[in-house]
Amino acid sequence: MSIEHLRARASICALTLISSLTLASGCSDDGGAEESESTDESGESESTDESESTDESESTDETESTDETDTTDGTEETDTGNLSCEPEGDVTISYSIEVGALDEPPSVDLDLACTLAEIDTDGVTQVLILDCPELENVAVIDIAVSPDMSLPLVGGEAISMRYILEGPWWFNTYLRLDVEGTGHLLTLIDGDSLLPPEEFEFTSPVELTAVYDLCEPVSDGCGQRERLALMTTIAGEEAQIFDANYAEVGGEEGTEIWVGAAGHLHEIECTDTPDEWFQVLIVGPGEG
Repeated sequence: MSIEHLRARASICALTLISSLTLASGCSDDGGAEESESTDESGESESTDESESTDESESTDETESTDETDTTDGTEETDTGNLSCEPEGDVTISYSIEVGALDEPPSVDLDLACTLAEIDTDGVTQVLILDCPELENVAVIDIAVSPDMSLPLVGGEAISMRYILEGPWWFNTYLRLDVEGTGHLLTLIDGDSLLPPEEFEFTSPVELTAVYDLCEPVSDGCGQRERLALMTTIAGEEAQIFDANYAEVGGEEGTEIWVGAAGHLHEIECTDTPDEWFQVLIVGPGEG
C-alpha cells in the first residue's frame, strides 16, 4: 500500500495536531491558544486537526494569562555558577503527528498498541505509518532532524505509542515510541517542561536536568532569553548538552540526543508566554 494511499486514510476526519514548539517569542497581545507555532525560541500550537513543529511560535486566544507562567513541573533545576556558554550548533527538529478523529480536543492523551505498517525515508525525514486498532485511521509521524538520524525499523514491528498534547494556552507535545522486544525507540519533548503535568503518566527514557547561569540572557522580542544546557548520565557517561546542540551519550551505540531548544525567558513582555521552552529528541536505548 502506498504512502499516499495511507495518508488519504489518515486524513479522513483526521485530527492533525500541529506544534513545533520552542520558547515563545512571537506571542500575540490577545492571549490564548487557538493557534500557535513553535520555534527554537518560542512555543506556538494549533488545536486543529494537524500537529506540526516549525521554528516560530505564537499563541492566541480570548483569555489572557499573566506575563509569567510557572513551568516547574517536571523540570529539575541545577545552578552551577558561572560556567562557560557553548556556542549554538546547527541542530533543528521538525515534525508532524497525525492521528484519527478524537473525542476531546484540544488535549490528547493516547496510549496505543500499534503495528508499523510502513516506514519511509528520504535520508532526512523519517515517515512512520502506524496501524493502531483503537484509532479510526492510521497514525502518521514525520520527523526530520539535523544532524540526520536513522531508525532500526523494517516494517511489521509491534510498537507502543504514548502521545500527549497538553494545553490550553500553548500546546506541549510529548511522544514516546517503544518497540516490542527491543525497547525504547524515540521520545520527543516539545513544551514548557521536560515532563507533562503529574496527571499525565509519561516516562522519559533518560533523566534530563536543566542547567542555568551558563549563558548571558539576550533580547528575543518577548524578554531576555537565557540559553540553558541539559545534563544527563547514561551508562556511566555524563553529558551536558547546550541549547541547539547534539550529543551521543553512553558509548558508540549509545543514546542520541538533539536539543533543538532549551531556554529561560526573563522579564517577559508578551502575554500568554511560558518562561521556559524545551524541544528535545531522544533516540536509542536510554537508561535501559
